[in-house]
Amino acid sequence: MNWFELFSFQVINNRYKITYWGDKPLEVNISTRLIGLDSIHDTIRYTFKYSGIWFIPNLDYRGCSYISISLVENNLVLLDKLIDKKLSLTAKGQNVICIGLNKSGTSSFTTALETLGYRKFSENQQFQFVSTAVYHNDFGKVFSVLNNPQYNLFNDTPFSLPNVFKKIYEQRPNDIFILTLRNDAEKWARSVINFYELNVEDGSLKLPSYIETKFTNNSQRFLLDYLTPMIDSWDVKDTNNLLQSLVEVYETHAKDCIAFFKNKPNFFIVEIEKKGELKKLTDWLNIENQDLDFPWINKNLN
Repeated sequence: MNWFELFSFQVINNRYKITYWGDKPLEVNISTRLIGLDSIHDTIRYTFKYSGIWFIPNLDYRGCSYISISLVENNLVLLDKLIDKKLSLTAKGQNVICIGLNKSGTSSFTTALETLGYRKFSENQQFQFVSTAVYHNDFGKVFSVLNNPQYNLFNDTPFSLPNVFKKIYEQRPNDIFILTLRNDAEKWARSVINFYELNVEDGSLKLPSYIETKFTNNSQRFLLDYLTPMIDSWDVKDTNNLLQSLVEVYETHAKDCIAFFKNKPNFFIVEIEKKGELKKLTDWLNIENQDLDFPWINKNLN
């Protein structure tokens, strides 16, 4: 009997009932995978103990393309099951997209909005699956994520890369675009150098080598050169004067964003360190909130 013959699927009340027909106990991970990315969204572990036993995993199928069943012992994928589009393709509302550069208060911004109920896409998965595609001039995964009903809050690479906001606006002009700013461009540049441990050797930038992405089925992936899409998009001209070059990157990006969104009603500037700035934003978004200021995330790493 082939692996795919060991399981049958039936939709009951918008959930899949999975029945096992094997003759030996089998411990598996049942995972959903995101449309357009094929990355793992959520996982439930279950042991099918005997033939004929069934299980209805409490998984959210919105924005997911298929179910994967894999062995717990080695993550070997036994089969993929296409999810009925009636379960996956649900209505998608408005996104909030932070287009401020990395280290411009973006973590503080999204932390505050998550507290208010917004759902943010995983930054590590952005690096692993989305930024790599944008680096090769493929924006399909950007829109797969932005169109996914599981998430409505986005920040950092690739959404923060210069001029990416223009491509996003062409396809999703009704989303909300937020430019986060620090109170001093040089302070931002020093923060970038310290946080990402940027060094110059023989006229070239030396970057951290990898990022690790962990998934809910306990698997993991390592991406080498994960910062390359961000640094390449900044087009740092003079590595021998790195601080000033980064200041120019920051100032140019801010000017470009402000010029592009001039007179557009769905654009807002957040000066992340200003007192009362969070309340100002939530009033503009028409969201009930009593907190005045943004939290300061990654303070010790700046």
